[in-house]
Amino acid sequence: MAHDSIEAELLALDQARFVAMVNNDFGKLNELLDDDLVWTHASASSDGKEGFLKRLRSGSTRYIEIERSGEQVRVFGESAIVTGIASMRAIVGGTDRALRNRYVNVWICKAGIWKMVQWQSTAVPASNQ
Repeated sequence: MAHDSIEAELLALDQARFVAMVNNDFGKLNELLDDDLVWTHASASSDGKEGFLKRLRSGSTRYIEIERSGEQVRVFGESAIVTGIASMRAIVGGTDRALRNRYVNVWICKAGIWKMVQWQSTAVPASNQ
C-alpha cells in the first residue's frame, strides 16, 4: 500500500476517533484504541485504555466539539505518527473548557488493522493561538 493511501486512511481513522469521542461511541473507540493505549493528557496525568474510557463513560470528561488542524502523518512500516492541533470544547470535572492542544499520537498496524497506542498532548499557550 502506498504511503499516500496509508496517510489518508490514518487521517480518516483519527477523524473517526475524534467523532466517536464527541458522540460517546464506546464501540468505535474500543475498535480504534489498542488495549495497550497510553493516553497522556495536557495536564500530565495519564490513563490506559480502560481508564480513559471510564472517564468518558462516567461523564467526568465530556467532549462537546473537536476540530483538527495542521495534521501531518509519518509512516514507518507498521507504525505511524500523527501530529496536529486539536481545538476542543469539553466539560472536565463539571467545568466547561475551551482547549487548544498540540498533539502527537502513535498508531500501529496489527494483522492489517490500525490501532492507536499513544496520545500525548500539550496545551498551546493563549499567546501562541
